[in-house]
Amino acid sequence: MLIRTMSRFDGRAINRALEYKTVSEAGLLPFTKTILGASEWTGSTSSFDLTPDGHVEPIVAGNNIRAIDTWTSRAALDFTWTTRKVSSGATAVTFGLFDQAEIGSYSDTLDYSGMNTMTNSWFVRNRVNQTQVWYGNAQQALVTNPSNGDQIRINVTASGTFTLLVNEVVVHTWTQTATVELALTVGAINSLGDVMDDVGMFS
Repeated sequence: MLIRTMSRFDGRAINRALEYKTVSEAGLLPFTKTILGASEWTGSTSSFDLTPDGHVEPIVAGNNIRAIDTWTSRAALDFTWTTRKVSSGATAVTFGLFDQAEIGSYSDTLDYSGMNTMTNSWFVRNRVNQTQVWYGNAQQALVTNPSNGDQIRINVTASGTFTLLVNEVVVHTWTQTATVELALTVGAINSLGDVMDDVGMFS
């Protein structure tokens, strides 16, 4: 496990932390990001390259992983989409947060990690050159496709508002809010090629 605090941030990371204030997230002090290492994931972990810490790369299609830890509201999933694969007809990657109370609906092998069968799940699905934003079993929006190297974040306020940011710009705000214990999952069902780095959670 790697813990990054304000005093250890490089310049870009400091900007990421300060950015919370621009989206009314100053309450997310002390801006501590936990980078997730291999031992902090469960599920189909053998289907992913999880080293070094913070690296998530699918190596066997058709599988999902989830973080062992959970988080209360006032948190954020944050990572760099080092390589974003676009493959016609295939879902390259799905990532998001869901209500830990619905863990029984999570799946190591189903598409969407099973999040499309849940009531409270906020996730992003990369499909056929589209970046789809979902809540539960319904697509909410299409957003501009990220590029290789973009910084991605799903931010959660203390009041339970979820926003998707790309390079510190809000591209979607979910209308569905909740203050629940949050679980994190990443999946790659139909194709390989996506690479995520510096994957972690602010809390």
